[in-house]
Amino acid sequence: MLSYADPPLILRDVFPNIQQVQDLLTTHAPYTPLGGWYNPGADPHAKTRPMWFQNDWVHDTYIAEGSEIFLNNDTYIEQSKAFYNADIIEPHSVYVNIMAAINDGGPAHTDNSRFHGRERANTPMWLLRAMTWSHLFNAYEIVQATAIWWLDDVEGGGLLYWPDGPDHPPTEHVGDMKNTALLGDNHGMFHQVGPVGPFDNGTVLVTPSAQLLPTQDNTWVVTDHEEKIYEAPLNAYRISVLWKANVNKH
Repeated sequence: MLSYADPPLILRDVFPNIQQVQDLLTTHAPYTPLGGWYNPGADPHAKTRPMWFQNDWVHDTYIAEGSEIFLNNDTYIEQSKAFYNADIIEPHSVYVNIMAAINDGGPAHTDNSRFHGRERANTPMWLLRAMTWSHLFNAYEIVQATAIWWLDDVEGGGLLYWPDGPDHPPTEHVGDMKNTALLGDNHGMFHQVGPVGPFDNGTVLVTPSAQLLPTQDNTWVVTDHEEKIYEAPLNAYRISVLWKANVNKH
């Protein structure tokens, strides 16, 4: 029997100084393609990945300098306590997604659960999802709060989510995303990134070796084996920062 989460909270004007986040993005470049570390036999020269880049800013053994503005965000912590009726919220992860020119967006999914001894750092994503939806490991699962924050409004790039389950129509957060966040349970609610522009040339593919980094001309460029693939201002990329925390109701 599947169970679904309550609708997420929409938080607005999350950061009074967005320049802090822009500086963080620059400081911790370059960014590399999403694809997961469990990818045996992949051809490093095959263009098989969309321009969906991801970096960790916080995990169990690392905290990127300056990322505390997300990790220890008082609004996230207090709103998570209210959402879950919880006493203690323990933030543990922050990571950034940067996307462009993805015609199909991403698949509808739930986020990877965290279990005692098993998480995204040491277990393939598909296995974590199977553990979640089988409900065979509920006793070992650590309840998670999630906040997704967006830097700017871009062409496309909305977030669809299904608070009533996948058999019901989705809600979409789009068109007024700048400096907003959705906070809730992304492990019990299906959600999906919509198509991300620009759409002129379809989905642009890169190899696992591609990098996204800033230039001296105030643009950001995607390079792949020394070839320039794509270049645009930072505010033309779909940038989201995800925050996750353990929830303790005792």
